[in-house]
Amino acid sequence: MKRFIEIIKYTWKAKGRHGIHSPFVYDLVDQCFRIPLKNKSNLPFFGKNLPTTKRLKLITQLAKHLEVKELASNESNRHEINHFLQMEGLSCAAQHLPEINQENLMELKLVYFSIAHPSLNDVSPLINLLKVLNDQSLIILDGIRCSDEHLKFWQELCAEKSIHFTADLYSLGLLSKRPQQEKEHFVLRY
Repeated sequence: MKRFIEIIKYTWKAKGRHGIHSPFVYDLVDQCFRIPLKNKSNLPFFGKNLPTTKRLKLITQLAKHLEVKELASNESNRHEINHFLQMEGLSCAAQHLPEINQENLMELKLVYFSIAHPSLNDVSPLINLLKVLNDQSLIILDGIRCSDEHLKFWQELCAEKSIHFTADLYSLGLLSKRPQQEKEHFVLRY
């Protein structure tokens, strides 16, 4: 029942491109989220695992929009991400986050970080990552509504003073430091 109420609250608050007054977010919704996938038929169908399909679609759209050469993932699914990016004709590659050195972390534009596991015991790499990444880097946070504990952690990240841009896409969240932007939280339809 609680999940049903969360879906209703999200649907009620979520906005498309109309009603958004931030140029960065408007561009994200209007240009990025509407990028069609070339090989839609190659999009893996995971049956009941729709979040996997949405996650791959979002990673691909953001990689195209931000013209990313390299992205990082904390999951072992980077082979799946690389395969799908190749099928879309992108030359970027997903690297395993723990294997990237400190200097290269500062250059990353896009990071996929999953907290979708049953517990939040190991979020210290995310906290350390936020300290190292440059101000324009965008983090895709997967699993923000897996449990009440995950949602609370997401809300704490949204309240963090150093993070100026957060966007709720229901099961996924986007966040970035973006100090030149006024601190805002968006609930976006995706």
